[in-house]
Amino acid sequence: MISLSRRRVHTGKGFRKLDMRAIAASEALLESLQQHPKVTIVDKVDVTTFVNNCRSEYGTLTTVVVSLPTYLDWNTSSPINEAEAANQKPDRLEAVMQHTQLIAAYLAHGVNVVVIKPDPSRLEGVYTRDIGFVIGNKCFRANMVANARKPEQNTVEGAIVPPSEVQIEGGNVLLKDGTDNIVFLGIGRRTNLEAVEWLQAQVGTDFEVKPIFLTPETLHIDCAFGPIHEANGRGSAGLIHPSSFVDPKQIELIEKVYGKVHVVSEVEYHRLGANISFIDPDTGILPTECPNVRSILVDHGIEPIEMVLKAIIDAEGAGRCSTFPLLRE
Repeated sequence: MISLSRRRVHTGKGFRKLDMRAIAASEALLESLQQHPKVTIVDKVDVTTFVNNCRSEYGTLTTVVVSLPTYLDWNTSSPINEAEAANQKPDRLEAVMQHTQLIAAYLAHGVNVVVIKPDPSRLEGVYTRDIGFVIGNKCFRANMVANARKPEQNTVEGAIVPPSEVQIEGGNVLLKDGTDNIVFLGIGRRTNLEAVEWLQAQVGTDFEVKPIFLTPETLHIDCAFGPIHEANGRGSAGLIHPSSFVDPKQIELIEKVYGKVHVVSEVEYHRLGANISFIDPDTGILPTECPNVRSILVDHGIEPIEMVLKAIIDAEGAGRCSTFPLLRE
């Protein structure tokens, strides 16, 4: 039987009591998933026990790491991003139910799912994209900025660990393969300039690291820039929220690399319409209430799987933010 902690770690003003409904639902879900041949449940993920290889954002997803929003909470006295400051805290049972459909979609498409058991010391542990990332066949662990999230990075073992002066989170890493293999690295509040030189030294000549400077209000680059791939190998494109970029010339660079860009409206930007999680080149998970983004995907021959993820989006993360890919074909 899988049992989750009922011990409150974060106490005092600004935090909520544990939600026993969410804990019970999570235990039941993990118990059922334990029997699934495509699911591995771990306390920590040792990436050396899995094949690591990612060269793009939309290659066929084979193995992904997720965790449940069982304890999703934040300190209202010191929120760590714009969404936490603006939004009410979501119902955690609702968040678990919404996240369950995300896991179900991956399993329905034959993806191997590694589930890190949630823990009350990791309130925002559902956003596994940030704890690590794979470039080529190398897996990197994050050095997270917010103290509230630092316990999450300790769930990744066997990865390359940045030196202390390098701040880097997976939500700021976007890959582009092709004639030129590129890593677009978002530079802002969650990833610093020191990360550019360090990461370039790690990937060598396999990829070129290109820094993209973000405004202070932009959490990660994957909130403001979503690469998409046209079905049947017809090319690529990008979803862009222009005001998230410090230098308009960098948008021109993205357009040059991807061939075309589509502007995401302010409304759909805040609904994380650009934060698409691709299962394969022709299929992407998209938050609901983003009709313009949906139309763009359809126009590019991509099947959008729309999901209600509002409880997770309330802390500024959607489908992509909630997945840590280890292997894409």
